[in-house]
Amino acid sequence: MIGVNFTNVNLKIKTENNINFVYDAQRKKWVILTPEEWVRQHLIYFFIVHCKYPKKYIAVEKQVKVNTQKKRFDILIYNSLLQPWMIIECKQPQQPLNDNVLQQILSYQSAIKAAFFVITNGKNTHLYTVNSQGAVISQTNWPVWN
Repeated sequence: MIGVNFTNVNLKIKTENNINFVYDAQRKKWVILTPEEWVRQHLIYFFIVHCKYPKKYIAVEKQVKVNTQKKRFDILIYNSLLQPWMIIECKQPQQPLNDNVLQQILSYQSAIKAAFFVITNGKNTHLYTVNSQGAVISQTNWPVWN
């Protein structure tokens, strides 16, 4: 497990008809502020502000085809050559990061082939990669973006 600072994030929030919305600067639109969206927005902020990843290399909630099914990943970060570098699956804070969540990100990974993949619920964050033999390896430090 690795540490991610989810504090001091200044999200734009509004309420309409008793529903809270947050402005997603990456998608340039207001989205419903669910617990999972709270985690997603904080993680995007973490990568852009704390890690200095360029916004133009971050994709949010895009479709990916996994075998014959259409799925949506939460966050995908590309490297400077526009190759998938890190895929991220966000869950609400109450959801444990169990084998089901790991299998979900691995299914996306099978189609995207990013160098790294992450699962987070805002409380815990796990970073993984695949070694040359195809085994999933847990990482303890953030990789350097390239």
